Amino acid sequence: MAMTDLQTDTPLTGPLSAAEVQHYHERGYVVPQGFRIDPERLDQMRVDLDRLIADNPHLSPDAMFCPHIPAHGPQALKGADTWMDHAAIPEVLDAVAQEQRAEEARRREERAEEAARLREAARAIEEELGQAAGAGADAARRPAGAAEAGGAPHSIPWGHLAVR
Repeated sequence: MAMTDLQTDTPLTGPLSAAEVQHYHERGYVVPQGFRIDPERLDQMRVDLDRLIADNPHLSPDAMFCPHIPAHGPQALKGADTWMDHAAIPEVLDAVAQEQRAEEARRREERAEEAARLREAARAIEEELGQAAGAGADAARRPAGAAEAGGAPHSIPWGHLAVR
C-alpha cells in the first residue's frame, strides 16, 4: 500500500521537500503535502480505532495512550498489535529516516568544522611554541644581563599552552 499524490493518484516515492523539513524543525511535526495513506489502510485504521474505543469504554477517545500495547497498557487500556503495523508504514518510516539522515549529516558537518578549528588552533600553538623556542635560543646566545636590558624573551600566554 503506497502513498499517492492527492491530485493524480500517482505513487510518491520522493523524500520530504526542503520546506517540509524546515516546517518539521520549526514546529516539531510535518504533514507532507501531496501524500495520503492508501485508502485500504486508512479504512483498516478506522476499523481499528472504532474497536479501540469500543474495547475501552472507561477512557475518553481523546486520552488513550499507547494503543500499541496489547494487554492493559497505561490507563488499563486494552490495545492491539495492529497499531504497531500502522506506525510502521514504509513511506512514513522513509520520511522519518530521511530526517534522521539529514540530522546525522548536520552533526558530521559540525564535528568536521570543530575538528578543523582544533587543527588550526593546534597549528597556531605549534607556531607560537616554535617562535618561543627560537626566542629562547636567541636569549641563550646573548651575553649575560642582555635579557634584563632588552626585556624577557617571547613568552606564551598560559591559555595557549597545551599539556601533553
